[in-house]
Amino acid sequence: MFCAKCGKPLDPGATTCGACGAPVAAAAAGLYAGFWRRGAAYFMDGLVLLIPAWIIGWVLHDNAVLSFVGQLVLYWLYTALIVVGSVIILIPHAPLVKLAVLSQVLNGILLPFVLVFMLLLVNKQELVSTLTHSRIHDLVDCGLTGIIVLLAAMLLLRFRS
Repeated sequence: MFCAKCGKPLDPGATTCGACGAPVAAAAAGLYAGFWRRGAAYFMDGLVLLIPAWIIGWVLHDNAVLSFVGQLVLYWLYTALIVVGSVIILIPHAPLVKLAVLSQVLNGILLPFVLVFMLLLVNKQELVSTLTHSRIHDLVDCGLTGIIVLLAAMLLLRFRS
């Protein structure tokens, strides 16, 4: 095993590098490191995919082919996102922190559009039939969406200056 900082060979069982003094990560810890995190991530991925797939199936319950195609597209889009993210992470010397911040800024900019679209869908009588909610709930939803739109606009103005 070699030191990650200076590249010199390490003594077996060493906790620090003899040449530069840098701490050495335990080699055996990599075997089970993050086991529960990976398990939790698999569970969350399952939920992230299962809930939209269930909604697609519920909305398109009259047409089994469209329901299946919608769920298939959802799974392939999710897989594509994972592959693209993996490829970006593997790029040598990529500014990963800047990319993560850029991703969150993009989420903040796109969120108002998604919220407005969702409000329009929620209020379509032919889509939700008996599951509609009250006007007060609509006003609260529109107010919160308006606040988020204003925050996104402030975010954009801040990055322009």
